[in-house]
Amino acid sequence: MQKNFSTKELGFTAPQNEQIEMAMTYEFTSIDLDINEFGRQVQSRGMETARRLIDSAKISAKVGEAEFGIGTFRLPFAINEDDGLYQSDMKRLPGLARAAQEIGALRCVVKVEPFSDTLSMQENFELHRSRLAEIAAALGECEIKLGVEFVAPASARQDKKFEFIHTFDELTSLVDGIANVGVVIDAWHLYVTGTGPEVLQKVAVDNIVCVRLADAPADIAAADLTLQDRMLPAESNSVDCAAFVKQLDTMGYQGPVTPMCDGNNFRGERRDLVAEKAGLRMKKVWIAAGLAPPELESLYAVPAQTADDAAQDAEGDAAPDASAEENVSAEASQTEAASA
Repeated sequence: MQKNFSTKELGFTAPQNEQIEMAMTYEFTSIDLDINEFGRQVQSRGMETARRLIDSAKISAKVGEAEFGIGTFRLPFAINEDDGLYQSDMKRLPGLARAAQEIGALRCVVKVEPFSDTLSMQENFELHRSRLAEIAAALGECEIKLGVEFVAPASARQDKKFEFIHTFDELTSLVDGIANVGVVIDAWHLYVTGTGPEVLQKVAVDNIVCVRLADAPADIAAADLTLQDRMLPAESNSVDCAAFVKQLDTMGYQGPVTPMCDGNNFRGERRDLVAEKAGLRMKKVWIAAGLAPPELESLYAVPAQTADDAAQDAEGDAAPDASAEENVSAEASQTEAASA
């Protein structure tokens, strides 16, 4: 398995060079790719220049025996967008897919919105089945597999005219039989629906495109959670992330595993410190899953915030430029809705 680093899933953004530096520093072995930005770089600067940072990381950033690489990239458009825009986006997808293939980005993910204001469940189901097949076929030409994720919280579909896919069983029904389409295993969204690692028994390992881990507050019922209630893995242990990782290891899963949280958990904190905490939490999950020496647990404990630390945070001691020490601030709220 790859410990995968995604700034988007932690609620902030950073230039690619800083993402790679943070990932290497905190012992992640892959990063997610912004395919739109990478595609723009290829167009303006050429493939050789656009891929230079990633190639350099692959050479220099080996963690243990794992080679550094790309975890996933998001499909650069929504499945349910209007037909004219969808047709336009489909025309540019093959070029982006070829660029992704060249740097080894072979896992693409897309989110299914849990509602529609215009289509009934059946109409929406048929639209998604048709488009998923078309998208997966285009990606498959470049050996890229498509993974589909669902959004579980009731608040995400509240007051909408038509509900849509929001459980794992509904998701597997949606993608069943579509060539080159798998699923995203998101421990937090599964927890919201009252399920856990037992769902892994329902899916072949080759159909797991990526895995995401997050925890939830112990004092909020699973059914009442909102997207803002996502915490780093191993925070409260309400979500048994270690059980997921242990089962995935037993199954022989070799893909990316990404820590997630709502960015507002770290509003005002330096980006590099958020990355450090994410790395430490992943180490704790690996230890609890029996995949790292247990005697190292004390080394990987996340330090409690001291009074001095709190005072420093209140003073806003981040660097004023766009370096890796930039604070997580308003960008958290800008990304939270898209990082379900």
